[in-house]
Amino acid sequence: MITPRRTRLIRVADLHAFRRAVAILSLGSPDAAALGPSRVVVVPTRGAALELRRAMEDTAFAGAAVGDAVLPDFITREQLYDRL
Repeated sequence: MITPRRTRLIRVADLHAFRRAVAILSLGSPDAAALGPSRVVVVPTRGAALELRRAMEDTAFAGAAVGDAVLPDFITREQLYDRL
């Protein structure tokens, strides 16, 4: 069974705006808190995962996300293959 996916093109001005856009779009909705983490973000390295997690936590705690933020799992490509 193939699950549907949604692809969007988001234009940003610079790297900081890119990180902020990824953080805002990847944060789960308050309704998703009951389901647990259902999203993953694929990053090139574990260092990138740590940096993005920090940026997302800053975004969530700065009030950019409404309600309780559900952070996605951050995985590398190899970890994605292992999960699949």
